[in-house]
Amino acid sequence: TISNVNGVIAAAPVVQGKIAVSSRFGTDGVVLRGIDPAQNAKVSDIQNNIVVGKFEFGDRLNPGIVIGTSLAENLEVTIGEKITVFSLNGADFDPMTSRPISSHYVVKGIFETGMYEYDGSLVFVSLNEAQWLFGMGQYVSFVDVRTSDMFKAKVIAKDIDSILGYRYFASDWSTTHRNLFSWMTLEKWAMFTALSLIVAVAGFNIISNLIMIVLEKRKDIGVLKALGAHRSSIRKIFIIKGMIVGGIGLIFGAILGIVLCLIQDRYSIISLPADIYFINKLPVKLEVVDLTGIFLITLAVAYLASLYPANRASALVPAEIIRYE
Repeated sequence: TISNVNGVIAAAPVVQGKIAVSSRFGTDGVVLRGIDPAQNAKVSDIQNNIVVGKFEFGDRLNPGIVIGTSLAENLEVTIGEKITVFSLNGADFDPMTSRPISSHYVVKGIFETGMYEYDGSLVFVSLNEAQWLFGMGQYVSFVDVRTSDMFKAKVIAKDIDSILGYRYFASDWSTTHRNLFSWMTLEKWAMFTALSLIVAVAGFNIISNLIMIVLEKRKDIGVLKALGAHRSSIRKIFIIKGMIVGGIGLIFGAILGIVLCLIQDRYSIISLPADIYFINKLPVKLEVVDLTGIFLITLAVAYLASLYPANRASALVPAEIIRYE
């Protein structure tokens, strides 16, 4: 079975299909998922995202439904109110009326994940209720699986594929949400390019500032060299000067950046239109590897930017400087 595959922590059956939901104030098309709350809790954290009510489905006589915040706003419903669900599967028609199979549900809970794909177009009912609504009997649409390591999901999916029979296949999260992660990768590279240009501009500023210092201190440099200072000593002075300038900017910039990231993570100051970007806020995460890379690259740019002015300063001829100064 799937649960016995190496790397699989838990598995839960899911029934999924397209439906129309209707209230007194509107109608919308969404995806309905039928789940067993106890089993689903082992593979998903959706229960932890409830903001109003509870993640429960009532009983067969008084069935409940859990919906997202965006859908609740569109339908103008809240906890305890009823909505009507119509199955949109072609075969799911009432033989007596030739109308789509429908049922009334009481809103038991409202969740918010921050992703419009879920908050605005996904609802949950009990597994048995979904099987009845879609006329699936004891069958399910697919099985959700939680792995011990999300970055090994592709390998585990191949292992699951090897034990599945004809017509069945396993899909990992990177494949299921390929468009979202492609967009995020593109956004990350665009951000990297923008930040690289900013660092390059900072490097040119260090070069121009040090060149101005070299021009202003020509006489002092000439005196030092006349007194026996070596070219390497003069060169080292300006390299250290450039590193100090770059280091100060790096420290203040890092502190400001970390503080702003923490504020954004906690208060979500920068919001995004969820219907366009799939998420309703700009996500941030501080990684030690990224911070270390930024520190090293910035220091390297400061060092390289200091070389040209330092070489110019060390190449000055003391006799010519003293003669004209």
